[in-house]
Amino acid sequence: MRKKHIFILFAFYSILTIPILSLNVKPKEPKKIKGNKEVKEEQLDYATISKPIIDLQITLSPEIKSVNENKEKPIDYVAEYNEKLDLIDSYNEQEWFIAYKLLQDEYSEYIETDTTIYETFSSDQITYMQRCIETEVYQAPFDNKCNVASVILNRVTSDRWSSNPTIVITSKNQFAYFRTNITESTILALEYAYQIGDTTNGCVAFRSGNKPNSWIGLNLQFVDEVGHGFYK
Repeated sequence: MRKKHIFILFAFYSILTIPILSLNVKPKEPKKIKGNKEVKEEQLDYATISKPIIDLQITLSPEIKSVNENKEKPIDYVAEYNEKLDLIDSYNEQEWFIAYKLLQDEYSEYIETDTTIYETFSSDQITYMQRCIETEVYQAPFDNKCNVASVILNRVTSDRWSSNPTIVITSKNQFAYFRTNITESTILALEYAYQIGDTTNGCVAFRSGNKPNSWIGLNLQFVDEVGHGFYK
């Protein structure tokens, strides 16, 4: 009977101590949730390790952007060429043309350069045109030489005369061409009239001395500073 009481007491003691013992057990931490998915501790640790790298990227990004912005931009050679053309705009015609030719050479890789008279006519034809200009307006200003050069070229492109400058110049009673010592301004005047354009607005003849309003079926357009009347 005594043993039965002892067993009952032991059982009762066990029932009372089980909840107390369970209180000393560290409860398992609940799993962290991201959205609807469980995140493992390893993933959390990886994220924690990666954070300084992300912060470093954020810190460096403005500096990287700044370096990229400070890189030299490609040179716009066409714009640079046009800017330099504007700078020589105030030069007189001969000085301007010399500077213009230098710019054409300097930027020849980046712009469409002019066709020159040397690409169109033979050296013999060019020589006769230069001799005519040198003779007809000897020691005259550059502008006047350009006018005579323009008349010669206008005849060459007209249906009324030959397309060969030598024939145009040497035809009877047309032009004088006895001078052979050609000056630089004459060379430049012929180049200018061909490359830049006609300076007479289409005139095909000129004369000195008496300058009637009409001559050989042509009308007087203007008289230059050395006294030549130009007709078309």
